[in-house]
This record gives sequence, C-alpha cells and structure tokens, in this order.
Amino acid sequence: MIRLSGVERLIGQTYDCLAEEDGWRELLASYTRLIAGDGCVLYLKPRGGLKGKVLTPLGFDASYRIDRYLSYYEARSPLIPLYKRLPQGQIHALGEYAFSVPYRKTEYFHDWVRPQGFADMVGGHLLRNDQHYAWISIRRAEGRGTYSVSDVRAAARVAPHLGRALSLRFKLEAERATPNSLRNSLEFVGFGMIIVDANSKILIANGPADKVLEAGTNLPAAPAP
Repeated sequence: MIRLSGVERLIGQTYDCLAEEDGWRELLASYTRLIAGDGCVLYLKPRGGLKGKVLTPLGFDASYRIDRYLSYYEARSPLIPLYKRLPQGQIHALGEYAFSVPYRKTEYFHDWVRPQGFADMVGGHLLRNDQHYAWISIRRAEGRGTYSVSDVRAAARVAPHLGRALSLRFKLEAERATPNSLRNSLEFVGFGMIIVDANSKILIANGPADKVLEAGTNLPAAPAP
C-alpha cells in the first residue's frame, strides 16, 4: 500500500506540472526516488532536425554530454536493440544484462557507462509522434544491484502518464505561441487589422489598429451575418 500511494501521488504530481513552469525537474526527482534510482535523464527533441534538450534533475553533473552520446556512443550501444521497438509508454529494465560479461566487454560500457558509475536502468520512449520525441532513463549505481520487480512495476505505471503530460504540455505551448506568431505577422501589414471573436470582443490588433483604437475613431460596424 505504501508503494501504491506513492505511485498515485506521483501521477497527480505529473499532471500538476501542466500548470507549473518549473515543476518538471522536481517531478523527475520524485520519480527517481520512487523506484530507488540514483540518476534520471529526460531527453526531449522536436522532430524535423531541431536540437533536443536534456533535463537531469539529479545524479548527473553539468559535464553530461548528450551530444557526445548521440554523435558517437549511440551507434555503438548494445542497448539500442533492446529498446528500439519498445512501444511508446512501455518501460524496460536491463536487469542482469547490466552485469553480464558480454555487455561489460563493449566499448560502450567501458567508455560511456562505467565512467558514470551506473549499471542497471529502466528506460523507455515516452513520446514517439510526428512532432516530438521523448526518452527517459533512470539509472541505478553500480553497487546497488538490479531494480526489483516492484520498482519496475511502479516505473511502468507512471511512465504513460508522463508521456500524456508531456504531450499536453507541448500542445499548450503551441496554443500559447500561436497568438504571438499571428500578432507578429500582422505587424507587417500596412493598415489596421483587428481580429474579434463571435461576440465582437477584440482578440488581436496590430499597431495601426491600436492607434485607431487609442484615438477613439469610430470603426465601421461589421456587416450582419
């Protein structure tokens, strides 16, 4: 019951982040603590060749280089086949594979994983759509062994909610950006333009229209529908 209540609280905290600009790092820290992890990475990338960004709430220092991973180590990672076809929102743990001899003989483990000090991890694709990609991994330190079955189950219960919250967050950000983009475009128009809603409430007005409104000049009434 203690684990269940922790999962439910974290799911609630996930959707609270929709209204909080700075809540994601604390959310990821809570997620990491829930499953007794030691470090977390959330990688977010817009589709279309734009640069991605990394959120690392704990367990990683400022020298963490996702660009180095993407440009060199990703192609050499034996973990890619384990995760590549994993469905969106599904979490997978390395388990005993993280301690296997073949894995530990790879360049990837020697030069990328071992210097960071982790072994087991749970990870998965939170979003895989035409607009955005999001990946999460929560690592456990070398000396702490593998994640338990209950740890992995808890991570798996929360992961789909993280993906939904990220998707909603991206949609909200796009909706907020649209009026500003439209307003900026209208400023290049050489005459006054006003956009109103169905009740004739002004939503957007460009610079020339603002001057007319400030001067109190009568505007022609809109024709009846």
